[in-house]
Amino acid sequence: MIRHLEAEAKVNLVLGEDIALNAVYYSDCLLTMSSIPSGSVDLVYMDPPFGSNRTYTSTRKEFGRFPSFDDRWVGGITHYVSWMRERIVECKRILKKTGSIFLHCDPHSSHYLKTVMDQIFGMGNFRNEIIWKRQSGHNDGRQGSRHFGRIHDVILFYSRTIEPKWHHQYRPYAKEYTRKVYRFVEPNTSRMYALGDLGGIGGEDKSCPKYTFRGFTRYWRYSKKNMERLWREGRIVQTSPQAQPKIKRYLDEMKGLECQDVWDDINPVGNGERVNYPTQKPLKLLERIMCSIPFVVQVPPPSLVRI
Repeated sequence: MIRHLEAEAKVNLVLGEDIALNAVYYSDCLLTMSSIPSGSVDLVYMDPPFGSNRTYTSTRKEFGRFPSFDDRWVGGITHYVSWMRERIVECKRILKKTGSIFLHCDPHSSHYLKTVMDQIFGMGNFRNEIIWKRQSGHNDGRQGSRHFGRIHDVILFYSRTIEPKWHHQYRPYAKEYTRKVYRFVEPNTSRMYALGDLGGIGGEDKSCPKYTFRGFTRYWRYSKKNMERLWREGRIVQTSPQAQPKIKRYLDEMKGLECQDVWDDINPVGNGERVNYPTQKPLKLLERIMCSIPFVVQVPPPSLVRI
């Protein structure tokens, strides 16, 4: 365990001295969460058993192949959902009003768990059903399967209330997109840019100003004063008197493409971080989830416990 004394002191004020910072608790998460005060956690990431009706194994050089955890349920899906419900209720209890929860599952049980999450957190606090493309493809047809390849997991994202903490994240533009859209190059600076519309979307209903600029009378996105300033700064281009003025959008000023609810840019666990645990998740996946809010207090996820 890594010690951060200043951070631990702050955490002790909120969570109490019984909860350590940057620690892994090897126990049922239900027991561990019972020691955490209500309304004290910013983010919960749950990576529980998926209800896959399988026994998972690990491999170690010193031990060979051995069972990791049993994901078979005597009572079937009813038993599994009941087990999950009890833990999800406790997760809601420890979350702050501005907190969020990400529940990692797969198509075996995601539809059952979404119903449970709607009941516990409320349908109005549903944020996203995130699809994580964890593999590029399966050759299940060679084994006689009669279905499309199953290559994704599901992450159910809910907030505690309607006003959660949130931090937007961006991913780089695809090279092909950059080549097509940012195809103009400024001669003096060599900066790449695209040309964007200056029209005021929504017009009068959206309080967009209407005036004449460079020979065109219409609703504009900016005030006339700001348009004149942008023109003087060289940020507006008009290729001919008959052409609508366009605004320059420089590539180096763009944050990138805002992350959507399909994550196809995070690869499975690589050799550099693999510990041969059968359901291990890549660090980049956890980083994206944790960076979704400005400040994070980690809670031991149920994936550390197999019953």
